[in-house]
Amino acid sequence: MVLMRLAEIKDLDDLVSLYQEATTHAHTVGKIDWPNPTTESFVAELVSSGELYCFEQAGKIVAAAKLSPHGDVRIWGGQPAPATYLAKVATGNQVRGQAYFRTAMLPAIVGRFGSSGLLRLDCLADNERLQNFYIELGFVRLGDVKFFSEKQQKVLAVTRLERSIKPSLSA
Repeated sequence: MVLMRLAEIKDLDDLVSLYQEATTHAHTVGKIDWPNPTTESFVAELVSSGELYCFEQAGKIVAAAKLSPHGDVRIWGGQPAPATYLAKVATGNQVRGQAYFRTAMLPAIVGRFGSSGLLRLDCLADNERLQNFYIELGFVRLGDVKFFSEKQQKVLAVTRLERSIKPSLSA
C-alpha cells in the first residue's frame, strides 16, 4: 500500500537523494529545469512550501511531488478553474520503470485531491517524451507559454497539460 503524506524537514536528506536520482535520470532521457546537482536549498524550499508530498513504500520515501491549489500565474494566468497543480514529480531508482506514477502516485493524488476537478501540470515545451507520457495518462495539451524565469535568468517555454481527476475516474 502507498502512503502519501506531507514532507517534513526530517525528510530532507532522503528527499535530496531522491531528487538527485530523478534529476540524473531526467537529464539522460529529456530536458528538465531543476538544479543539477540537486541542492539542499532547492529541496528545503519545496518542503517549506507545505505542499510537497512524499510517497512511501515499506517505510521508505520512493517518490515525491508538489501539489498545490495555486498554479504559477506566469504559466496559468488567472484561470479560475478549480484545480490541483502538480509539479516537481520525482521517482526514485527503486521504483523507476515499474509504472509507479501511473499505478501508485496518480491514484493516491486522485483519492486525496479528486474534488478539485482538474489536475494541471507543465513541462518544458521541448520535452516531447514527457509530454507524451502525460498524454498517455489522459492529460490534454493546452498549449505553450513563454515566461522569464528569475531563477534561471532566461526565457522558458513550457507546455501546459490538464486532466479530470474526479474520484470515480480510474487512473
